[in-house]
Amino acid sequence: MRRLLPILALLMFPILVQAKSIYFVKLEITNSEQLIGSPALLLEQGMESKISEEGRYKLSLLATPSGADKVLIKTVLDLNDETLAPSTLFEFGKETKLSIGETTILFSVKDASEESF
Repeated sequence: MRRLLPILALLMFPILVQAKSIYFVKLEITNSEQLIGSPALLLEQGMESKISEEGRYKLSLLATPSGADKVLIKTVLDLNDETLAPSTLFEFGKETKLSIGETTILFSVKDASEESF
């Protein structure tokens, strides 16, 4: 039995210690065709990331993996007394543009573990 415990511990280790994915996200936020901000963030799977520029905008992002080459990002953007809250599925390496009214957000998402940036 004593010999079985170390082997069992080695077999269970990958299950107990699961690495969380990290994503590199670049954004370009415009309103009425004027650049509001262009933040770049590292997002850890399941951890909300927040950034703000006083008097301009507040942004929070939450990433959830969805397959090998996609990630679902829940976005909350407070801008001009409005709150925009889209959830969007992004494919790594492809730019995606979201437009809501006068506001446009251009996203570029990469898997940080596979890319050098």
